[in-house]
Amino acid sequence: MLSYNITLPEMNHNEIVGWQGKEIDKNAFSLVWIDIRYNKNVKRMNITNNILKDRVVSNHHIDVPSEIASNHLASCLYLVNYVDWLSCWCAKLHDVDIMNIDNIDTLKKSITVE
Repeated sequence: MLSYNITLPEMNHNEIVGWQGKEIDKNAFSLVWIDIRYNKNVKRMNITNNILKDRVVSNHHIDVPSEIASNHLASCLYLVNYVDWLSCWCAKLHDVDIMNIDNIDTLKKSITVE
């Protein structure tokens, strides 16, 4: 399961244009929006959701609870914890061994060989 982070407004150009391809399997992609509070970004998110609605299988918004949101450090720690658990559950649902790092070990060994 591939996952990556991109921010607004840069995401608007890269993602909207990149998802125009006819060969893209919409069932392989979901969008997860995290803690969007600024009015312009909420507007961008809504417009982007509308443009990509036929290109993704699901679209979710993870919001930091209001009692935590006023503290930036607490918000970051909340999101790290939330996304780590989300990752664990996605792995479990897809029967992926999260402790298997064979490919990382291969990469590290290959880099150190001169």
